Amino acid sequence: MDGPRISKRSPDDFSSPSASTRYSALVLSLRDDLPKQGDKELIDQLLIALNTPPDQALPAPTHPTIVSELSLLGQWAEVFRKAFNQSELLDWADRRRLDFTTLRIHNGTLEGKVLGQRTLYRFTLADASGWWKVSSVLVFVSQLLDPAELGMAYVGERIDNIARTLPLDRVLAFYGYPIPENRLQAQLMIDELQTAQAFPAIDEAGKSRSLIHAERTQQRLDYQQLADALQALGRFDSLALFRTRLHLTSDSLLARTLKEAAQRLKVIVEDNIVEGLQAATAEYYYDHLKQVVQVLPRREAGEIRSRELRPKTPHTRWEILSRLATKLGTDIYPRSQPEHRRVFEGVQH
Repeated sequence: MDGPRISKRSPDDFSSPSASTRYSALVLSLRDDLPKQGDKELIDQLLIALNTPPDQALPAPTHPTIVSELSLLGQWAEVFRKAFNQSELLDWADRRRLDFTTLRIHNGTLEGKVLGQRTLYRFTLADASGWWKVSSVLVFVSQLLDPAELGMAYVGERIDNIARTLPLDRVLAFYGYPIPENRLQAQLMIDELQTAQAFPAIDEAGKSRSLIHAERTQQRLDYQQLADALQALGRFDSLALFRTRLHLTSDSLLARTLKEAAQRLKVIVEDNIVEGLQAATAEYYYDHLKQVVQVLPRREAGEIRSRELRPKTPHTRWEILSRLATKLGTDIYPRSQPEHRRVFEGVQH
């Protein structure tokens, strides 16, 4: 299971035990419900960011994401903001004329520039700058807020960030998610978040239980299988590439969905839902852009043009096939054996 070690604790876990005894059971119950509500609000923001149209690129790691103040991340972000804006820390930074728009804490080290200068300065816990004297709380909180050690920029009134946003990669990393490398990884994360309406659980070792980590491993197997098949072709030949079929053997989302879609296409054809197609004598595939079954011409019968077939009355099985093909963004071939080019498009999406 990959990914950084994630903390399951909230800021309330560090409060005095005696303080909680002063609250009634109802108040404590409502307090416990607030992070769940905040997480759902944050999930809505992530679903919007990740669910991009097929013709658009996935969001960049720096994509600003509005973080609900009620969410677990929002609560820690507020503690981080307060820690970064302690009067003694601000005074220390002002004496050095640091530009707050450039400040960033990474593994306990503060990086930033002096106003009007281009040189990047680094202040460590071991140097003579006095950084260690004003940063103990900030360093502790930043380690909890930034488990992937990506670095956290300054948050506070010294910069223009009214919406209180955080970069997408920091938000995802806090909950054990990586930045998706392709559309299928993004889709798996979308499905997971939509189904659970909550972030993945964290195990006792501090690792995320999200399926995305296993999916990334399986996709690497797809890439390796594709690379091996291309190498076996020898010299590049576009016609040979088109004619060669590749049967994915991994358990990736692409492989599983291709198998399911291929089986549904086979059943549709065999049950004669698409009239005019003789499965035993024709080569065919489902065209996801036109949403038709393309029947390739039979050269031995003197045919020179392909035919486009679709049911007169779309059936539920046809609609499911269309959704699967649209989800993958690729054509569907029988026996789950897409051409090399389609596999490459699938893993890139």
